[in-house]
Amino acid sequence: MRIDSAQLCDWGGVNKEFKAFNGIRIPSRSDIVWKEKTGDFTWFQCEITEIEYNESELF
Repeated sequence: MRIDSAQLCDWGGVNKEFKAFNGIRIPSRSDIVWKEKTGDFTWFQCEITEIEYNESELF
C-alpha cells in the first residue's frame, strides 16, 4: 500500500492468552488487527512476560 493511498479502516484487538501476575489476571498475548475490505491484517503482536505496578518509584 502506498502512503498517499491510505484510508481509514476499523481496527480491534484480539486477546489470545491470559496469565496471572501477582494474583491479577490480564491479557498476556494480544494482536492488533486492521479490518480491511480484503480481510483482516494483523498489524501488531505483543506479549507481556512480566509486569510491575503500584511501585512507589514510578510515581
